[in-house]
Amino acid sequence: MNPRTPERVAVVGFGPVAARLVDELLPAVRRGRVLLTVIGTEPVAAYNRVLVADLGAGRTTHEAIELADAGALRADGVRVLLGRTVRRIDRPRRMLDLDDGTQEAYDRLVLATGAGAIIPTLTGLNPDPSAIHLLPPGVTALRDLGDAARLRQTVDRRGHVIVLGGGILGIEAALAATEEGARVTLVHNGDRPLARNIDRGGGATLARTLRSAGIELVSGARSTGVCFVPQAGGRHRFGALELEDGRRISGDLLLLSCGVRPRTGLAEGAGLPVARGILVN
Repeated sequence: MNPRTPERVAVVGFGPVAARLVDELLPAVRRGRVLLTVIGTEPVAAYNRVLVADLGAGRTTHEAIELADAGALRADGVRVLLGRTVRRIDRPRRMLDLDDGTQEAYDRLVLATGAGAIIPTLTGLNPDPSAIHLLPPGVTALRDLGDAARLRQTVDRRGHVIVLGGGILGIEAALAATEEGARVTLVHNGDRPLARNIDRGGGATLARTLRSAGIELVSGARSTGVCFVPQAGGRHRFGALELEDGRRISGDLLLLSCGVRPRTGLAEGAGLPVARGILVN
């Protein structure tokens, strides 16, 4: 490549990591040394996913958790493509095939595809992680703004939120929703919350704290399926979570907080080595 020719850098994914990288590359973009393209699946620029639970509970706003301004980046010369998905990486041709049939050429490619929510294998749910947005009404994860909006609707009407998963994010979501007036039941299969992180004594203290905050805690529970209730027009929505011992916990919203799985499909399809993530060296 001619040293005076700008290098085409394509970033796939527009989450917090990509936002930080874009900030680092901006000086080179402004000097004309880099032609930068950022491709994000969501219709908005990067935001702080850690605060999605607070957004869903009404504690903060979208503006407060933004990490990038698409308009400002475009004014600086960055090509920002939002609401677009890369379907395939053509490595020999250094070309990206997008979902709208267009292609983007690159000299250097950065995969910042992040992780997706793990959808547990429960009767009535699709465990395919690529089908996260096909979850039935009344069931959501806690990864994006759409999830936050669904949680907010339930919190605003003081509904009953069932949080499935006793990890840090699940606990934070449960506490936030409870403090904003929702009824919350936290269901997890360990003998204590955060069993992988704290000992029994700490777990017992945490459990007491959660209960004193008004959260109903269901420990040692293995979930097996979800029940649905009929709605107008022949539709159905979540009605209850089924447990292995036969119990059913009724609620208005099932919030899945069962961890995340790295999005490696795009890299794997391009012949790159993957394991619990994309292997880089």
